[in-house]
Amino acid sequence: MRRPTSVGTAAIDRFLRPVAYQGFPQHLLPEALRDANPLGVPRLVDGSREG
Repeated sequence: MRRPTSVGTAAIDRFLRPVAYQGFPQHLLPEALRDANPLGVPRLVDGSREG
């Protein structure tokens, strides 16, 4: 039995949570990630500041 630790390669399994929103429809995205940016979150889009 492999026991998880907070260090080493086994720790990656505990802390890694892969999340990708590429290709998601706009209505399924969190508000902060939508193209319209309804929350006004400052961000870079194609190298230009927005929000």
